[in-house]
Amino acid sequence: MDIRMWKNVFKTYDRDESGFLSTLELRMALNSAGYRVNSNILRTLVLRYGKKTQMGFEEFLICTVKLKSMIESFLEKDPRQTGCANFTLEEWVEKTMYN
Repeated sequence: MDIRMWKNVFKTYDRDESGFLSTLELRMALNSAGYRVNSNILRTLVLRYGKKTQMGFEEFLICTVKLKSMIESFLEKDPRQTGCANFTLEEWVEKTMYN
């Protein structure tokens, strides 16, 4: 997705037009882009990239780029050679979030 598309996603799910996504709004925005994350990862994303319990547009962009990169990296790995077979996608995201 390009920046315009992410901006439209952000605006669509910023239901109260506050300029921030709440945790619930973030979950819906990520789901609409095909990113299904569990509650633990969602909380971690907000803590890492947002401000307490919400996330502005710039942080949302950074978060989605990082999340996309982590997921693509996981999917590109050959689990027989890298040990990724020992991780689920959720565990991979949790473990690589701060790298």
